[in-house]
Amino acid sequence: MNHAEEPTTKLGEFIRQKRIEKDLSIRKLADLSGVVNNTIWRIEHGEIAQPRPEILTAIARSLSIPAADLYALVDYPSLTKLPSFGAYLRARYQEATPSQVAQLEGYFAAIAQQSGIKLDGPEPGEDEF
Repeated sequence: MNHAEEPTTKLGEFIRQKRIEKDLSIRKLADLSGVVNNTIWRIEHGEIAQPRPEILTAIARSLSIPAADLYALVDYPSLTKLPSFGAYLRARYQEATPSQVAQLEGYFAAIAQQSGIKLDGPEPGEDEF
């Protein structure tokens, strides 16, 4: 498997997982996002190597997840936000299983809660000098 295929497989698996968690069919996600249902199917099955950013943004919006999470899985830079910790782990450590990523996310969330760290990041302007 070459490098271009692996992120797409991770992307497809991630989108499918989020779609199922929201109890959406491919057709319903297509209706909500304005993305053709065949395109969503092809992304989920790894047939589209790097969907255009506007497609990823529409899908992310419809799934109520940050577009940066999807961008990270196909190595697109996000101009406005960093990906969530889980998306970062999936993109950076592609050999990690979903179970391992979930364990790391849980561990990170527990540490953040103990330390009073906000997991949704800084407020606008809070991290600017």
